[in-house]
Amino acid sequence: MIFHIPLRDLKLFSAADLDGLPEAELVARLRAEHPRLLADAQIEIAGGMVTIRFPEPPAQGKAEAARLLEKGIQRCRQGEYRKAAGILERVLELDPSSTPAYRNLGMALMELGEDEAARQHLVEAALLDPKDAWPYVVLGNALVREPGKRDAAEGLLAKAHEIDPKDPGR
Repeated sequence: MIFHIPLRDLKLFSAADLDGLPEAELVARLRAEHPRLLADAQIEIAGGMVTIRFPEPPAQGKAEAARLLEKGIQRCRQGEYRKAAGILERVLELDPSSTPAYRNLGMALMELGEDEAARQHLVEAALLDPKDAWPYVVLGNALVREPGKRDAAEGLLAKAHEIDPKDPGR
C-alpha cells in the first residue's frame, strides 16, 4: 500500500522544525516520531511530497485484519473501549497500513484517558489519510484544553475545516 502525504501536513504534527532538513534527516525524524507506523515502510521525499510504501500483508493476515477491524469498531460503538483497543492493536500487527485502525484506536484510547497514546494514533491516521477530517478535529479539540496549545489546536481545526467545510461540527 502506498500513501502520499504533503510535507506541509507533516508540519502540523511534528515537534521539530522540518524546513530545510536534508531528506535523510527528515526520514530519520519521521521514523523516530512514528516508530511503529514506519518500522517496515519505505519512505521517499520529493517535490514537497512524502511517499510511504508499506509491504503488502499476506492475504490471510489482511482478511483477518479486516474481520477484526469490524469487531473493534463494533466494540467502540458499544462503549467497550478497552476491548476495542486490544482488538485494534491486533489489527495493526496484521496490517500496519490500516488507517481506520489507527483512527479508531486513537479515539478509543482518548475515551480511556490515554491521551498521549491516543494522539500518536490519531496523528498516524491523519498522516495516512490526510482527507479524513476527523483525526484533526479530535486532536484539535484535545489540544484546545491544554495551556499554550491554542495555536496548534487552531491549526488542526482549520485543517479539518479545509478538508470538510460543510461539517457543522467544526
